[in-house]
Amino acid sequence: MSRSSMLGDAFETSYVPLQTALRAAGVGGLSVDYQRQNSTPLIMSIEKVTGADSLNLTAILRTALSADNPASVPRPAPPQNRRIGMMTHEQTVGAHEDLAYALAQAQLHGLTLETQQTVWHGQVVHIRNLREGQARDLATLLVGGLADHYAAASDLHAALHHRGLNADEIMPAIAVRDLRIPLGEITLPTAMALGTALGATPYLTRVDLDDYHVGTALYHRLTSAIQAVDPGLVDMLHHPTCGKCLHIATVELNSLTLPAATALTDALRQGQP
Repeated sequence: MSRSSMLGDAFETSYVPLQTALRAAGVGGLSVDYQRQNSTPLIMSIEKVTGADSLNLTAILRTALSADNPASVPRPAPPQNRRIGMMTHEQTVGAHEDLAYALAQAQLHGLTLETQQTVWHGQVVHIRNLREGQARDLATLLVGGLADHYAAASDLHAALHHRGLNADEIMPAIAVRDLRIPLGEITLPTAMALGTALGATPYLTRVDLDDYHVGTALYHRLTSAIQAVDPGLVDMLHHPTCGKCLHIATVELNSLTLPAATALTDALRQGQP
């Protein structure tokens, strides 16, 4: 096997899974060490890990480790999106130190953690010298630490499908992004059906779905039905039909927090005929 083929395989089996897991945790910045890109094994770095990133990564890692050894690693509070401005310098430094300790607990030894002071994000840390096997192990731990999120996404998809809704349109993928469960952009017939499934009064007559006012009414109907489950449950946008660009009317559902996804799943299950 050629060196380029080996690097390509390493990219698919280590870089891609870790990138997906980091995105689920709300962390970006994964890169290949291009100074050593022709080397084998592949060497990676996670750049500009903020204090909030460190808090979340530590919580996720400890959750994964506690599942394997609950006696030695207490289960932490669930990770959540945090605003950088809410953390003091001392809290940020402490968060980075906790992350370093969690990585050591995970047996990810030999990593280099370099700190840097930035204008917008305060102190950040760069995690360097991450090798292929470590990248795969870290990806596995992150996915395991977010098991509740992935389970909630799967449960919601199943509940939508069981109610006869277009689950694949409402949830194009069973995934986690930025510690949230992403939803899709749905057509007005799907918005109508979802609203009805959540308890909105059914339409008894046919309506013109290309009519702007009908689309707006369906959007507000779905918004009310979802907010009846939990106020502020989901942030939605209405995109009306556009004759110039031939865009049909849709409702963009954006994403859900873990509690919101659970609440929506429960509402769908409770409303089953």
